[in-house]
Amino acid sequence: MNTYTTHIVRGQEFWLLPENALYWQSEQMLFIADLHLGKATHFRNNGMYFPEQIIGAELEKLTKILKKIPVKKVIIAGDLFHSKNNAEWQGLKEWILLFPDTKFILVKGNHDILPIEIYQQTALEVVPNHLIIGDFIVAHYPIEPEENTEFANYYRICGHLHPGFLLGAKMQRRLSLACFWFQEHQVVLPSFGVTTGKINIKPNPSDKVFVVAGEKVILGF
Repeated sequence: MNTYTTHIVRGQEFWLLPENALYWQSEQMLFIADLHLGKATHFRNNGMYFPEQIIGAELEKLTKILKKIPVKKVIIAGDLFHSKNNAEWQGLKEWILLFPDTKFILVKGNHDILPIEIYQQTALEVVPNHLIIGDFIVAHYPIEPEENTEFANYYRICGHLHPGFLLGAKMQRRLSLACFWFQEHQVVLPSFGVTTGKINIKPNPSDKVFVVAGEKVILGF
């Protein structure tokens, strides 16, 4: 029995998972964005401290999801890997092979800068700009409604912003939580990475914002 918070887009039911992932139940597709794998290692190699347990935390989260719900495809809306090749990339290559019945697709973002031959060494399918699935289009970057010309008929699933939303009264201590930001023409996914931080959004009255509050996703706006 599904106990997840759900939201209907274009007549389709999506589950909002507390691991910062969006699940299209009828198609068994999982959408995530902004993992930034390798970021902790990248900064540790440049003299910044990151706890050892942070390395690989994103794949642990993803493993948890794949073990509890059926997923035929994992679609990553950009920024899978943070920077240049390092040991975490090899770990990702080996991890993907643990799930031979699941297809992994990356729609490239601004941080996906590895040479194409590096991607070709994995079971990962790489799409340069966007991926169209029925009434939906997956891309890394959000757009404003007036920009939506060539793909005006599609609902956009994207990332890039690492959206956060402030909860609490203005005169009290306010807490910024990762969120799913549903607009009329697109949803901006929360960052899946554990080292990425958040940028607080300012939704319009017609928008819906669901915040990730521990093990639950709740309506925040």
